[in-house]
Amino acid sequence: MIQEINRLVSILIDSYSDNKHSYISHYKKNHDGEIPLWVLINAMTFGQVSKMYSLLKMSTRQKISGDFHLDSDKDMGKMLNMITLFRNVCAHNERLYDYATQTGIDLKYINPYGKNKNYNYERERKRYFGLFCCFQCLVHGREAYAFSEDLKNLIEKADIINNANISPIIIREMGFPEKWTEAFERTTEEN
Repeated sequence: MIQEINRLVSILIDSYSDNKHSYISHYKKNHDGEIPLWVLINAMTFGQVSKMYSLLKMSTRQKISGDFHLDSDKDMGKMLNMITLFRNVCAHNERLYDYATQTGIDLKYINPYGKNKNYNYERERKRYFGLFCCFQCLVHGREAYAFSEDLKNLIEKADIINNANISPIIIREMGFPEKWTEAFERTTEEN
C-alpha cells in the first residue's frame, strides 16, 4: 500500500509539473503555486483517478459515491475500473464491440434499462452495455440523455448495423438487451 501511495504522489507531482495544460500554469502563476486537486485531476488519466480513488479512506470514498447516488464506495470503484478498462481498449485500437471485463457493475444499475427484471444480465453488465449503464449513473440530466441519443444514432447509422443479418449479433455482443432504447426513454421520463 505504501508503494502505491508513493506512486500516486509521484503522479500528482508529475501532473503539477506539467506545463502542457494552461489551467495548471495559470494556477501556478496566479495562486502562489497552489493547485486545487479538482484542477489537477483534469491532467490525470482515468486509470490514475481510479487508483487514487481506491487509495482514499473509506469515509472519503463513501462520500464521493454518495454524491453520485451510488449505494456503496465499492460500486464507484467498479465503475471507475470498468471505464478505465474500456478506455484502454479504445486507446490501443482494440475491438470494442465485443470486449468484456472480468467483473461487471452491480445488477441494480443495469435493471432500469433491462427488459426482464428476473434476468441476471451477467454477460451484459461486463460489456459495453454495462459501460453505458455506468455513464447513466455517473452523468445525469441532459448530458446523460445526449450521450444516449448520440449512441443510439451512431448505432442506427453504422453501415454494418444496417445489415439485417449482422445487426442483431453486434448489438447482442455489445450486451444491449432488446429494446434498450425504449427502456432508456422510459427511465429518462421517470427521472
